[in-house]
Amino acid sequence: RVHKGTASPWFDQIFFFQLEENPKELMEKFLQFKVCNSSSLRSGTLIGAFECEIGMVYDQPEHTILNRWLVLANPEEPTPTVQGYLKVSVAVLGPGDVSPDMTARRSDADDVEANLLWSAGVHLQPASFTLAVYCAQNLPR
Repeated sequence: RVHKGTASPWFDQIFFFQLEENPKELMEKFLQFKVCNSSSLRSGTLIGAFECEIGMVYDQPEHTILNRWLVLANPEEPTPTVQGYLKVSVAVLGPGDVSPDMTARRSDADDVEANLLWSAGVHLQPASFTLAVYCAQNLPR
């Protein structure tokens, strides 16, 4: 689904992929999440991506990452920096595993910093805040 004209799209969609593969080989494969620009001038331009091994998800409690924020970065940059965030729930289930409640939670009180997942090599870009204070007198109202 494409959302235009927003910096905070809400998808609330569930995707299922069923694989029949050797578990050892499967755990070494990668999950990749990409966010692209949908505007007609920059259609398909990568905004940011997140990549992790399937085994990393499987090693989590209940083999699930619930309502976590992925740090998106452009992997083609020499030193990738944060481009944005994507909130996801991901489960890697084997035969007989029961899927937990994957209901998406939409909350302004979400603690983003406590729920971040970082790709290897992504860095925060240092920034400085400069505040200049000037004295003024006898300004017209």
